Amino acid sequence: MTLSFSTSSDFVTMVQGKHSGYAKEDVAEFLSTETATLAKLLDFYSLPTKPSSSSSSSSSTTTTTTTTTTTKDSSKQGLFTRAFASSFQITESAANSLLKSFVRAEVSTLDKLEFNDDLTEKLAAFLCSERTARLASVAALLRAHRDSSHPFCAEITAHIAPLTSDAFVDSLITHLSTALTARVPSHLELHPLRATAWATQNLREQKGYLEILFLIFYDERVCGPDRAASLITKLDAARFGLHQPNAPLFDETAHLLWKEVAHMCILLSLTVLDLEEVSGSASLTQQEMDDDSDASAEKAVTFMDCTNHLYDVSKLLAKYFDTTNPSEGAVVAPLLLAWGSLLQKMTDTPAAEKLQQDYGIQAASASLKFIQAANNLNVFEYLVTSIKSYPVWDSDNLNSLGYKSVLKGLLKLFIQCFNVDDTPKFDDLSECFIQIFHESPLISEQFWLQDYPLDDCRSLLDAARARFPYEQKAFVRLLGSLSGNQTTASFVFEYLKQLQTFTGPYDYNMVSTMNGTSVLAAPYDLCQNLSSRLHIYAMKGTPVRVISVNPPVLRIHVEYSAFHLFVAYMDAFLESPTTTTVSTEIMTDWLHLLNNLLVHATTHAEISSLMDHLCELPATEMPGFGSNDLAAMICRVFTRSCSLENTGGAPPTGLLTVCLKTLTLLLSSHQGVWNLLRQEMPIPRYREGGLVVTSGGSRYMQQCLLPYERSTGTYETTLAFLELVGKMVEETQLVGYVDVKNGGSGVGGLEFLKQQQAEVVTSCVRFVQEEVFATYQSWRYARIRDKLSIGVAVLKIFNMILKDFTVTHTSPALSSLRQFLIQVYLDGSLFQLSPVLEVLGVGVKAPLDYFQRLRQLEGVLLQESIEQALLFVKQLLIERKKAGKTQTVLEHAILDHSVKRASKKDGERSGEDGTELVHVIASYFSYEYCVGIPKLSAEVLILLCSVASEWTPRPPSFIGYFGSDALNVVKTFVEQASQEVQNIGEDPIVIAGREAIQRSALDFVTVVIQTQPGLGTLFLTGTNEDPKPTSNKSTTAVVTTKISPHSILHSIQTILKSWSEYLTHRTTVLPSMLRLLQVLWRGGNEFHNALSKLKAIDGFWETLESILNAQVDCEEEMAQLHHEGVLRQRYALEVSKSHVYKILAHQVFYGGGANDVVSRVVGKTVSGAVLQHVLEAGMRDGGVVTKQKKVLDVLEQGRQEGVFIELEVFRKTWVGSGGSGAAVVDEIFGEYGSGFVYDVELLEEKGRDVLELDEAGEDNVLVAAVKELNHSISKVDVDEGLLKAVVCFVKVTALKLGTSTWGGDSALLKVLKLVCDTVSGVDDFSVQKLGICSELSSLLTVLLTLWTKEVGKPGVSVKAKPKAQEVQEFLRSLQTCVANPRFREFLFSNDLTAHAYYNQIWTAHLITIKTVSEVSALLNDAKFNRSSGEFCVSVLPYALRPLEQILASPMEVHTAHHSLVLMSIVNELLILVDQTSAAAEACVSILGESNLITFLLNFICNVGNSAVDSSERFELEYLNCEAALQLLLLFVRINPLADHVIASGLIASFCNSQLSQLVVETGLANYIGQDRHPLHRLWCLLVKVVSVALRNVSNPLQFHRSVVGFLKLHWKQIEASLSAPFDSVLNNGSLEEIEVYSELMHGLVVGASLGTKTDVDVSFLVKCRELLAHVYRQSVYILRHPATLKARAVYMSREEIDGVTSVPETEFQDVFLNHIKALILLIGEFL
Repeated sequence: MTLSFSTSSDFVTMVQGKHSGYAKEDVAEFLSTETATLAKLLDFYSLPTKPSSSSSSSSSTTTTTTTTTTTKDSSKQGLFTRAFASSFQITESAANSLLKSFVRAEVSTLDKLEFNDDLTEKLAAFLCSERTARLASVAALLRAHRDSSHPFCAEITAHIAPLTSDAFVDSLITHLSTALTARVPSHLELHPLRATAWATQNLREQKGYLEILFLIFYDERVCGPDRAASLITKLDAARFGLHQPNAPLFDETAHLLWKEVAHMCILLSLTVLDLEEVSGSASLTQQEMDDDSDASAEKAVTFMDCTNHLYDVSKLLAKYFDTTNPSEGAVVAPLLLAWGSLLQKMTDTPAAEKLQQDYGIQAASASLKFIQAANNLNVFEYLVTSIKSYPVWDSDNLNSLGYKSVLKGLLKLFIQCFNVDDTPKFDDLSECFIQIFHESPLISEQFWLQDYPLDDCRSLLDAARARFPYEQKAFVRLLGSLSGNQTTASFVFEYLKQLQTFTGPYDYNMVSTMNGTSVLAAPYDLCQNLSSRLHIYAMKGTPVRVISVNPPVLRIHVEYSAFHLFVAYMDAFLESPTTTTVSTEIMTDWLHLLNNLLVHATTHAEISSLMDHLCELPATEMPGFGSNDLAAMICRVFTRSCSLENTGGAPPTGLLTVCLKTLTLLLSSHQGVWNLLRQEMPIPRYREGGLVVTSGGSRYMQQCLLPYERSTGTYETTLAFLELVGKMVEETQLVGYVDVKNGGSGVGGLEFLKQQQAEVVTSCVRFVQEEVFATYQSWRYARIRDKLSIGVAVLKIFNMILKDFTVTHTSPALSSLRQFLIQVYLDGSLFQLSPVLEVLGVGVKAPLDYFQRLRQLEGVLLQESIEQALLFVKQLLIERKKAGKTQTVLEHAILDHSVKRASKKDGERSGEDGTELVHVIASYFSYEYCVGIPKLSAEVLILLCSVASEWTPRPPSFIGYFGSDALNVVKTFVEQASQEVQNIGEDPIVIAGREAIQRSALDFVTVVIQTQPGLGTLFLTGTNEDPKPTSNKSTTAVVTTKISPHSILHSIQTILKSWSEYLTHRTTVLPSMLRLLQVLWRGGNEFHNALSKLKAIDGFWETLESILNAQVDCEEEMAQLHHEGVLRQRYALEVSKSHVYKILAHQVFYGGGANDVVSRVVGKTVSGAVLQHVLEAGMRDGGVVTKQKKVLDVLEQGRQEGVFIELEVFRKTWVGSGGSGAAVVDEIFGEYGSGFVYDVELLEEKGRDVLELDEAGEDNVLVAAVKELNHSISKVDVDEGLLKAVVCFVKVTALKLGTSTWGGDSALLKVLKLVCDTVSGVDDFSVQKLGICSELSSLLTVLLTLWTKEVGKPGVSVKAKPKAQEVQEFLRSLQTCVANPRFREFLFSNDLTAHAYYNQIWTAHLITIKTVSEVSALLNDAKFNRSSGEFCVSVLPYALRPLEQILASPMEVHTAHHSLVLMSIVNELLILVDQTSAAAEACVSILGESNLITFLLNFICNVGNSAVDSSERFELEYLNCEAALQLLLLFVRINPLADHVIASGLIASFCNSQLSQLVVETGLANYIGQDRHPLHRLWCLLVKVVSVALRNVSNPLQFHRSVVGFLKLHWKQIEASLSAPFDSVLNNGSLEEIEVYSELMHGLVVGASLGTKTDVDVSFLVKCRELLAHVYRQSVYILRHPATLKARAVYMSREEIDGVTSVPETEFQDVFLNHIKALILLIGEFL
């Protein structure tokens, strides 16, 4: 792949940011030509000396051939570029190249450009940016060349030669000299703005040249006296940058640059003097302190060897002695100091003699003149001011280390040559060194290792120590700045532990003389002037030296620790009522020193050693003083500071800051700090119930500190407080440890500590949320980095809290805090959300702007703030999904928020006032310099799509949010999703990051396809074409075979082409791509064109088949943790296979039929070992139980050692069914492997203090065990997923394609047996096995249906006997399932899967019983009938028990489904018993002994009390009632059972039923509108049950009276039906009702004939006879007059109409005729 960058700024960002996401070969190839181009510097843009027409012609040709616009637009473009090149004096080709770069970087297409003055201004600004960036590129390469940690250091070094050659250096100096004297071109003078812009750009280029020269002469080569003298002379010609011809045009920005240029001119001059070499020590590079430069041979010749140059430069600089311009003099003062020191250094050397002989200059006297001149110009004050104020000295300036090293060389040479103890500017000189060492640990380390052993190099430190503690500011601050890393901190610690001198005031009678030596006449208390309880004594007779008589000062030669003196200072500060004894400045300096030492104490042991030494006080009135007491003193210092004010009423922010930082460092090692903070923290107190303390002291930060810092714009104390809060949150999340020796009290102590921690953290976080984060965006800032730091710090705190979900189980208080944050930012106000929205809305270019301006710290902070904000929103949206919330304020705020822009960007339509925030979030996916940002961007978009899809009535459209830029957004995601597997460097973090980005792109598209149709269409097409299929088949064929490179289909094609490489190197990409494919196939015809294009890919189906055939070699011994990559490959392959099976199933289901691949896969799956292997793997527990027991054993061992960890609290919570697309969200954010179910990362973070690594540095035993458990669960889960996918595939293909291709009945039977045996073999139902059994039982019912459908057809009786044997085997296996006690528990389970399994197993029974009935009818075999009867007897109790339980309890939806199946089974069993005449008595006995009939009657009695509607509940109630009546109908047809039913109160139940009440009160219509009244059906069936019972009862006369009463109760409904007039409409409902009444009345007559007149109600029978006679006459009339039948017969319901639409009219009438004929026969018998 050819490497390219849109702009030079992008190249600078890549090199400077050390972004390793590029192949080294590509970088080397790019640099091979780029360094030669960069060596031209800005001549790249310049016009040739003799412009040629051919050149212009060539440029025009190039422009014409490279553009894709129309001829007219091309002409406009050509005119524009020529005019621009002429105006800005660059070549036409450079102008064309610049325009193309501008388009790529800013607007993406030429179509959006208007070639006008506005574009000219923008392109001019872009040209300036590119010119500056070209110089910055050279500087970045020079730095990277010396940085061994840079990922491309070797490649850059191999091609750096053109940028370090003599010719390049000479060219640089020439360019610099030209730039320093250049004037604004005459053609720009008439345009003030352009003239000012040109002058400002010229300053930037001067600064760029100076930076490159500095890097070359500092790191690459020694300048040499000749070149150095020449360079200084040229710089002097411009007064070292102070003389600028264009100064009158300078604006505020230019004036700041002007000062920097002048300062850098001096720094460059100091660099070329090579003062480190002059002083006799090696120069410090950025990587090594004792680097031997490649040009070491040249170092032998210095200025001191070249008297001619000494003379010339001396003469040149001497003119600044009497300068009248203070600003000019101050700038040059460091160079005067350097020159004076150099001359002093060469005193008494041959060169000095030669200089005096040849030029009459005495080095020593000349030296003093230069030093005096420098002092007169306040050189040290200037240096201190410049270091503190000029940007070149900022810690994030990449050259600041070099600049400080050069300045240190100057000052070190000065202190070598002069006695600093006599320097009147001692404090200023000390402050210079302090500022140089500050935040420069390498320079500090160089001092201790190289300079400190030399007396003259450490003279400043010695002089400061000699004055201590009488004058201690310089000494303490100097040592504080010299403790910049662990090495230097240890030097400082040892140095201060054993000081040898003490300087302080004395009384005249305290000194005496002994043997000519001054000694102490009495013990001297080193703390005598402090109001401290601590005393450190120098004994009588200790040698002293009187330093001053007025004031009286002496120096005592005594050994003591300065740290003990510090403790005395703290005690005095706390005990003294004023700060005159110990000022806040002294305390600040000491605590800063202590803070530095604590920062670099990397272990608790080192911190304890330091604290213990501080507490080893020699003589004290504080007995038992320990480290907790010391921590308490520091906390009290902080509290006291809150009550103090500096000059002007300002709070002592420096002291407050360092106290907070020190407490932060002590927090983890001193638990007592928590109680101190609880008592002393100057913020409002919050608890779970809200604000509880509101005293003035508790509002110090709120009322005093924050207002002050807001007024000054500096926030050092606020940032320190946020750092402390972050540490607090981190500490509260750690697993506690209890010393088991303390027993229960230790546990209680831990609980008390946790309670304290929770209280303090709650108050602090609430304060931060309400007082800091809510408004910090609007505060005044002196430095923008403070604003960014506050945002990052707060978001990190919030994210830490949200990440730790374990507090839900372990700490109610912290859980409440977590819920508070979730509630505030999910459902709070827009005011509270605005800071998050502001951070999200900064845009993708904001951090890049900082990087391109070499403001690395701001760029990194802004980058981190974006990442943290995205993470915060992601966690909040996940919590929203978990809680099942709908339309929270957060998602509304994000989706409705528009980011306002200060100025229009290119390409925006006029009238637009901003960019949608969703669009900004999507733009972060293109960010290249932080892997986390694009990944989080995609994940946030995924969640937003998911939650937005739940909005009603219409979800928002994301394509509308993206607007005209939607296609560019699509292209960005597709580009990332299409990344090919290649060598992108050796950094594993980058490799993993690229994989995560590619996967997230695919996942986002997957969710978009499901939730955003418009945007999904754009992803599928990659263009704005209409995706719908056209009517022209030939046109459609052309369209569907071409895939746009901007379509996601191109990504799919790319990944399929190299799927095995992706599986190996980017494991998670293949499953994500196949998941996307599955979603497309599941959409069916909705994605017709997209599917057509995919199917047209060469070898598409064969590729899917090859994935199914692939295997990952993963033996058991490879399942160890160091083979995580192999295991993850196996998981990915299994998941991929699952998706492929589902894709093939969808292909078949939606009518795609069976191609060759599908047929082969079907055959291999059902006939080979695939299905058996999948079933076996899916039913295994994968060692989960064993691994879980191992973890629990380790936890128990930990409890015995005082570490209390509960495994289950680390179980990750899933979104589950919290809303639309929730399952997809779970699948996307879950990842198989060592952290699948239990959060190992969180476990390691929370237990880092108690989970120690083993000797080999590998995982802790607990962590390793949990990882193994996660792997086992992962294996079980992927195996279960594959099994379900295979089951789905087999089921769909069997239903859609049939089983003919399986190899006949034998293959189907084999699969049936395998599935049936697997299901029946389950004893213990885990969650995993229950899910599998549910799927298998569903497959079982399908296969049983297919297998048994041939039974009963003509010619199959020869197969009946072998099939009978198989049926009986199935019966036995199925009976094993229902006999399992666990199975019976599923009846009232809350698990939907359990209900599905339960229902499917009984459905399989039902199918099998029906098959038995059919086989029995074919065989008529006594033996088979007998065994069938035995089965009926055995299975009937299993069906009756759950049916009784269902009927006895309120019926729910799930149990209603079960009762339907169970009643059908009882029905079929009784039919089978009746058919085979086997075991009838036993079955009747079982039914008689049960309570089923009573429960059925009770259930029927309660049906009808709810309104008729289309709800599922009513429908199920109706169906169950109908099934119950059908079952009763079957019972009453069996004589023994009929008596039992009647004895159970049949008539009473019916008469008291809700249905009866409805008939009696209002009557029951046959139809409701066009639908048959469901209750009318039930009524007819109920009457029929009574009729059949009357016919089959053993004593009909006894039952006769009850039936008559039943008829009389409902006589109104009966009479209305039977007495309908002759012209009334005939329909199925009315005929059915007349028929059941007629049957019942006929039964009454038959029963009455068996008794006497006294036994029957003759008058009622007469009434019945009259009604039936009316019906009879009507029926006979209709039978004789077909025309009347044709006019009156009507089908009413939709069901009836649909059933007869295709039936001939004669058949239509025959249905009614048959009804009428039956009525005539029935009524004729009655009459």
